[in-house]
Amino acid sequence: MTTNGATFQLTGVQLEVGQQATPFEHRSYGEELTRCQRYFFALNNSGSVYHWFYPIDTSTVYRRCKITFPTTMRTTPTASELTGNNAGSAGTPTGTQHADQDHIDIHWNSSGLVELTHGHFSAEL
Repeated sequence: MTTNGATFQLTGVQLEVGQQATPFEHRSYGEELTRCQRYFFALNNSGSVYHWFYPIDTSTVYRRCKITFPTTMRTTPTASELTGNNAGSAGTPTGTQHADQDHIDIHWNSSGLVELTHGHFSAEL
C-alpha cells in the first residue's frame, strides 16, 4: 500500500487452527443465513397481513400473534424493539409469552385492530 487511507479488501479466506489445512468450505448464502438466524432474527414487516393480531376472546381486549422463526434458534430468544400499529396509531405491544427456540407469542392489550411491524429476536451467546 502506497496511498494513505487505501482500502484492502479480502474475501474467500478460511482461518485454520494448527498446522494442517482442511479443504475450503463453500457455503451458500442460504446456509450462512440459516446459521446466522440461529442467533438473531429481525422482523420488519410493515403492512403485512400475516402479523395482524386477532382476538383470543372477542369479549376481551387481548390480542396475540405467534411469530414462527425461519430456523430453530440456539436458545429461547429475547424480544426487543417491538413496534406496530394500534387501531391506526403507532404503539408498542404489551409483551411476550410462550417463547421457545421455534416461536414466540407477542401480546397486546387493545380493543382495536393491531399489527406487529417490527421486532428483534436475539439468542446471542
